[in-house]
Amino acid sequence: MGQYQVDLNAESGRLHAELVVFEQEVLPVLFRRTNTSPTQAMGRVFERRLPDLARCLPDWQQATRMLADFLRVDVPLVDGPPLDRSDFAAFLFQKPTASFRIQNGRIVWRIETCMPLDLTKALDYPFVAPELGAICRNDIGMLVREIKQWFIDFPARDDECCFYNTLCTLLPVVADVDPDFAKAALDRDTYRFAINADGTLTDGERSRRMKVVNGFYLGHVLNNALLHVLAALANNHFMRVRDFLVHPHLHGGYTHLMPHYLFAVLFSKVVVLHTHKQLLTPSTPENNKWQYC
Repeated sequence: MGQYQVDLNAESGRLHAELVVFEQEVLPVLFRRTNTSPTQAMGRVFERRLPDLARCLPDWQQATRMLADFLRVDVPLVDGPPLDRSDFAAFLFQKPTASFRIQNGRIVWRIETCMPLDLTKALDYPFVAPELGAICRNDIGMLVREIKQWFIDFPARDDECCFYNTLCTLLPVVADVDPDFAKAALDRDTYRFAINADGTLTDGERSRRMKVVNGFYLGHVLNNALLHVLAALANNHFMRVRDFLVHPHLHGGYTHLMPHYLFAVLFSKVVVLHTHKQLLTPSTPENNKWQYC
């Protein structure tokens, strides 16, 4: 198969495997109740404001299996069942912005739930590190490297609020490029090591920055960042979501939204493969332009 062809069976197979992992591995962990923490209590207060959303694990698993039924590429659209968003309304927290492009014979997804996955747009978000916004945006590779270095240098910074907002806004974009770095950036030990290795810090500065890294509020921010990073990974690296299922801050104030964000990405992929097959014929050309659907 040449680089200008899309193998619908292969794409469907990959997506079906993602749905199985979501149903059998991810959902049971997200719905696992742990010891109540202040951030979990905050999440449960928010849950009560959304009475129409599904909260029962068996219902989620059944909805995931129903969604997988639409992936049969051997059934013509006129013969297959219609895919109606309203049938899954209780599982879709919001309608994402969905797009894709063809690259090297594969579908590259950009399905945005809350935070943008377009790096140039993400840099324009309020409260993001202003020095990053000044970097040339024509070289995405250099821009990603600068952002990664910015995170590594966090212990040398005094603006904790800027770090928290940048973590939730830019790290999801980086995660789609480098999942390993995203995992390291969500690990407190990464920053503890950097603080201890920085010989320019006084004892007082080191103590203050360690207090931030070890503090309760950073745990809350990490839980928020996880929400957006997992949604980003669900695009083109869904199986890497498994890496975060043992994260110490997976359960917190934003955990109740994680199934909705992940399901929204998977649902959008199924919509493309089920409803927009005409855009993915074997003769689909290589195209760097994003196609919105």
